[in-house]
Amino acid sequence: MVWFLAIGAAPAVIRANVIVFFGVLDLFVVGLRAAQFGLSTQALQTTALLTVPAVAGAFVGGRLFRKIDAGLWRRIAAWSIAAAAAISLIRSLFTA
Repeated sequence: MVWFLAIGAAPAVIRANVIVFFGVLDLFVVGLRAAQFGLSTQALQTTALLTVPAVAGAFVGGRLFRKIDAGLWRRIAAWSIAAAAAISLIRSLFTA
């Protein structure tokens, strides 16, 4: 995503690539987990429970995405990446 922001790609292109990337990654990881360890009933129940808010969030996010300015979207994306990196760094400092 940082590369897309750096080259000035259109926000819709960036968003679509991020959605596809994480969708494929999620399917791959779940398939790998299921093949190695199986999926527990609790995991399937949690997935069913969280699917509704995830889809609702994607729907609302898609609607908001169409309404905001591209410059604002880029600032939100850049700050989100910076915040995720900072949180990851802080977590790594305080966990063994």
